[in-house]
Amino acid sequence: MILRLERANDEVDRLERKIRMYQQQKKAAMERRKAVEDEEIVKSVRNLKLNRSELFELLKGLEDGSVGFSEIEQIKEDQRSVSNQEQYTSDTKEESEGKDATDNEE
Repeated sequence: MILRLERANDEVDRLERKIRMYQQQKKAAMERRKAVEDEEIVKSVRNLKLNRSELFELLKGLEDGSVGFSEIEQIKEDQRSVSNQEQYTSDTKEESEGKDATDNEE
């Protein structure tokens, strides 16, 4: 009877050690996951290429709930259209400068 009780106690102790070990592993894995999520958030916000005031307004809006992810997508789309417009303007300017230089040579 005492031998069976000791074996049962040993098994409980062994299982409790395993549980503590797995809990520590789980905690470490959850911390790693949070760190990766945080890195992704920072990377995504940086990719928006907002100036300080725009970033402040975005974060303030996210915090108070007045800005959602659809607004963020709109900001990204606006930035792409501005970038495309700037590229078009730059290309057009280079073409006209090249054409002016050709006209002056003639």
